[in-house]
Amino acid sequence: MVNHWYFYGFDAGFGPFYLKFCGYFPFTGQIYLNGHEYAKRQCAKTGIGFTALATRSAPPTIRRRCSRSATG
Repeated sequence: MVNHWYFYGFDAGFGPFYLKFCGYFPFTGQIYLNGHEYAKRQCAKTGIGFTALATRSAPPTIRRRCSRSATG
């Protein structure tokens, strides 16, 4: 049996996230972030209007904004 522990959190810039830790050696951990939620928060922060849709592609304006934020 494998035990995992989950810790849920919220960040103003990234939105909801969770941490997953394994209960056996080597005690690995993972951080899960939602990229769509990050893009929505960045657009809202800069005043870019958007409609949240279930799609895999982002308009060029949103892609540029997220690229700039990721690089600093």
